[in-house]
Amino acid sequence: MASQTLYLETQVIAHERQEVFALQLDAGTLQAALAQGIAAGDTIAVVDGAQDYFSCQVVQASPAGLLVRIAARPSTPTNRPRVHLVQGLSNDEAMDTIIRQVSELGVAGILPFRSTFSPSIDPARNDELQARWQHLARYSARQAGLAQAPDVGFVEPLEDACNTLAGFDAVVVCWEGEVARSMDEAVAELGLADVGSCDVALVVGPRGGLTDAEMARIGSSNPRLATVSLGPAILRVETAGLVAPTLLISALGGLRRS
Repeated sequence: MASQTLYLETQVIAHERQEVFALQLDAGTLQAALAQGIAAGDTIAVVDGAQDYFSCQVVQASPAGLLVRIAARPSTPTNRPRVHLVQGLSNDEAMDTIIRQVSELGVAGILPFRSTFSPSIDPARNDELQARWQHLARYSARQAGLAQAPDVGFVEPLEDACNTLAGFDAVVVCWEGEVARSMDEAVAELGLADVGSCDVALVVGPRGGLTDAEMARIGSSNPRLATVSLGPAILRVETAGLVAPTLLISALGGLRRS
């Protein structure tokens, strides 16, 4: 197993034609790698600009750069369900916290949506927010040593989010309604326990929750949909935004060590 993971912005290792080649690292990343003790003979994990994962042996490590050769190209697990958090827009601080935490957890995507209790935002900020959240997601995934960071979408109105939900293999919604399923029960009911590769959307409302009308619209978005309860406590949106995907990823077997 590689002792360190380095991330490349644009370099695609599959395009390298020499047995020994230089990693294209910025000065800060190179300095940090050397400070952490990376030296010739070490094996490191490298995630390149195409999000491909390689195990590389260091041939030379110096302030001039890292020269490496490919030791292996491990396959990343693709036979597990991928969880996409569909998160009701809350204030900037709450959203930053949620995106940072679920990116460390390993969600495949994050789709913020605007609903009744979401704060109003200037549409001109949409690009700014999406860029900031994508940067935060990538940084957090790197800190966690994950090979891939989640894609973060633009803030969508609820109606557009519901249209997106229609394309998922299954949808799980946090909703304290009449049927109080646990996450394990929802996974079993939707037949996701042994389904292999698929994409599952997990809907968590904003601070203040979802209205009955919004829940009705979400409920009609996908025929394979189940609601779940997160328990008797009233959770802050930042807490629900972490607890819900943790429970779902765990129920799907995603927290087991490979």
